[in-house]
Amino acid sequence: MLVVESVSPSSVTLDRVAKPAVYAEQGIPYFWRVDSLVGEGPRLQVYRLDAATGAYVLDMELGPGEHGGLTAPWPVTLDMIEFVMPHKR
Repeated sequence: MLVVESVSPSSVTLDRVAKPAVYAEQGIPYFWRVDSLVGEGPRLQVYRLDAATGAYVLDMELGPGEHGGLTAPWPVTLDMIEFVMPHKR
């Protein structure tokens, strides 16, 4: 299972603190957050649930113009230019 969350200006604490805690409590193994309220543009934060601690561990963070690859929950290459502005291809 994977949850993808977008941080909203009206619910920052809920999106950044409360919801991830609930997802971890429910045992959801992967959690991605799109946060456009920090830095110079949207950032994708990729977390996985650490079974030993029951908390999410940040595996990767990508910002505008960056790209990276993941193997879990499935193999995927992420390009933030494509992710954020697909019309710019």
